Amino acid sequence: MNESFDKEKKGDIKISGSGSAGGGSYDEVKISGSGKITGDLDCNLLKASGSVKIDGNIKAKDIYISGSFKSMGNVKCNEFKGSGSSKVMGDMEADEFSCSGSMKVDGNLNGINMSISGSIGISKRLSGTNLKCTGVLDVEENCEVEEFKSFGAFNIKGLLTADNIVINIGGYCKAKEIGGENIEIKIGPQKVFNFFGLENILGSLFNNYSGNVLESEIIEGDEIYLECTRAKVVRGNNIFIGKDCEIERVEYKGELTIEDSKAVKESIKIV
Repeated sequence: MNESFDKEKKGDIKISGSGSAGGGSYDEVKISGSGKITGDLDCNLLKASGSVKIDGNIKAKDIYISGSFKSMGNVKCNEFKGSGSSKVMGDMEADEFSCSGSMKVDGNLNGINMSISGSIGISKRLSGTNLKCTGVLDVEENCEVEEFKSFGAFNIKGLLTADNIVINIGGYCKAKEIGGENIEIKIGPQKVFNFFGLENILGSLFNNYSGNVLESEIIEGDEIYLECTRAKVVRGNNIFIGKDCEIERVEYKGELTIEDSKAVKESIKIV
């Protein structure tokens, strides 16, 4: 976003206990308890804990959320940190984005540096620069970033594309298609994943949940390393097929290494 914010916005809003206020332009908005803002909100700081509802669009420098939070419109900010339960009915845009609780975005999510350590569902597209997921990610459309790192689980119903993709499988991972320059998929640490109780979340999110594996129809890149992967087609330059893979067809230009000959049904060298 990288927008400048007016340090001389009119006054502050402070709600403690139960209360409401109208929208407008403010410096700081702090809500603890049960609070509601009616109308669009423009502020330098929004800090909310307890149960908070914003009945409009939000434009802020920093947003810090703990507890239950709901925005009825779009949200734009430089920094967003959410713990607890959050819902955005429109699009979400943040330079620095961190979700350590449960979150649902009914529109698109766009960010520069995004960190997900809880669970998040996105009804449309996820886009940005850097994404690190150690929790559970569910995207209805495409996920398009430059750097993608996952140590948890995800379900991307469209295309997962990034220059560099590093996936340490921490549960069931699925993307319709995966594309990138460098793709590394390995089995991750299971004890950490199970410790946070994410198995139950995955069972509710993914109808065909089948444990710690990655599934994709097509995986295409330049340098590809795979473990614990199920795919119809793997296409690239240099490809390594490691343990616990089931690949129907491999197309390669450079070198192909297969640890278990039973892992690949068909391989074709492209001249």
